[in-house]
Amino acid sequence: MPRLLYTPEQEQQIKSDSKSSSGAYTPYMSTLEFDSPYRIALVAPEDVQVPTSIVFYEAWGVKPDGKKSPQRFETEPTQAEIEERFNELILIRPENRYGEGPDPVRKGIAYSIWNYQTSQIEVLSTTTFGVWNGITEISALEDYRSKMFDIDLTIVKTNNGGKTSYKVNAVPRREGATDIIAAAWDTVQRSGDFDLRRLYTGGNPYSAK
Repeated sequence: MPRLLYTPEQEQQIKSDSKSSSGAYTPYMSTLEFDSPYRIALVAPEDVQVPTSIVFYEAWGVKPDGKKSPQRFETEPTQAEIEERFNELILIRPENRYGEGPDPVRKGIAYSIWNYQTSQIEVLSTTTFGVWNGITEISALEDYRSKMFDIDLTIVKTNNGGKTSYKVNAVPRREGATDIIAAAWDTVQRSGDFDLRRLYTGGNPYSAK
């Protein structure tokens, strides 16, 4: 975007659009503040058929009332596929910041996580390369390859001479946190049919309803 997750305006819109038919709120991880380490833990669904993370391609549209709406695709969409989705939902595709064409499609990854700052299970959905690439690089290291659900991750957003950067580090699981995370994750899974793939169709990852 580049940013961690969404701007406050976009975040609020996602929260509004991510309610189930019963009005249940779908938690998404909030925007990071500068120089304030955020600590998270990845969590894995019990059903091995449900992915622990998904890759998506995101295009932002604008509704008739001016509100923004993120549209995610499972594979990189063609212009025709974007137009078809946007026409169906009555969305307008905004121009890029230079006014030289449509706002670009951005690659991103979504994870199910435990957020230590809010003490709840959330979805971390980000198109910020420094964040998702940092997590991906850690998961490729031999020391962590099989332990990604047994450690914590810290994410730090910094401003260096006007340039925003992100650093992801692996750290030991906080003492006493494993049972708390497991209980919270069990509650989420029992209250709905959790599946990140619903993000592809604008659905609620926490419930099929």
